[in-house]
Amino acid sequence: STGPGPGLLPRASHVSACHEHRTLHHKLNAVEQRVEDAVGKLEAEVSILLDAIEDPEWSSLLDTAGPVIDILDSKGEETAL
Repeated sequence: STGPGPGLLPRASHVSACHEHRTLHHKLNAVEQRVEDAVGKLEAEVSILLDAIEDPEWSSLLDTAGPVIDILDSKGEETAL
């Protein structure tokens, strides 16, 4: 028999598999870059929001000295912190 041995792919199949492998890696790299860009943008947005919340103009709204209502509490009772 002149064909490839057991477990060996013909050259055309091997080249095609390598091309598919490279294409998959390029696509994964593109997805990874988009995820990293999105995470970077989200981190910047969170930083801006945290800075805004910590601003003295908003800090009075975050004062929890009064009663707090736990919206996840099925009893709906007020609890003091």
